[in-house]
Amino acid sequence: MFPKKLIVSICILIVTATSHAQIPSSPIPDADAVKLWEQYKSTFLQPDGRVVDLRQNGISHSESQGYGLLNSVLYDDKKTFETVWQWTRNNLQARKDNLLPWAWGKRNNGQWEIIDYNNATDGDILVAYALIKGSIKWQNSDYRNEGLKIIVGMRKHLPAKWKDKTYLLPAYYGFQRDDRLILNPSYLIVSAYRSFAEVDDGIFWRKIYNDSFDLIHKSSFGKFFRI
Repeated sequence: MFPKKLIVSICILIVTATSHAQIPSSPIPDADAVKLWEQYKSTFLQPDGRVVDLRQNGISHSESQGYGLLNSVLYDDKKTFETVWQWTRNNLQARKDNLLPWAWGKRNNGQWEIIDYNNATDGDILVAYALIKGSIKWQNSDYRNEGLKIIVGMRKHLPAKWKDKTYLLPAYYGFQRDDRLILNPSYLIVSAYRSFAEVDDGIFWRKIYNDSFDLIHKSSFGKFFRI
């Protein structure tokens, strides 16, 4: 049964339309950008590959791991990429559907481990996107295969339909009710959908791509709306 209401909350949205096939022509970061990358690593990246949220008691997110991986590709930093990926794989690959638990941190008993097994779709997208990009940049089929597992998991477990549109839910749990569907446009990473269409079900991901742009257009002029 389709929900009766589509509710969209608006956050800061950055949309890029660069396909992963364009990686070889990506601009080479200049010296100032490289300094920022080194500063980012020294501030947020631990030696074991965990990207730390300093404002939330040092926890880590699937999203932050994804950004660490994507930036590593951008700066052609294979060593950092592999370190971040190893930590992500060892600590966040804990679901049978290949989606990633979104939060890892310190529990009340003092143990550092997964603290919320629900996924965050933007984190899944970013990690999978980085793996596909990394597989092309460094000719590594293992990265591609691991990224594809996450992509297939999203395709199988996260789609939600509204009228003739198809979107990815922000998470597996908590955003689809009997009478409503809740979406977050800040989770729309359209360049990743184009990349996924080249390695997985092209028809599905091209529809996600087109319908996401339609949602961006409809939500451009207000903070909150219902259809």
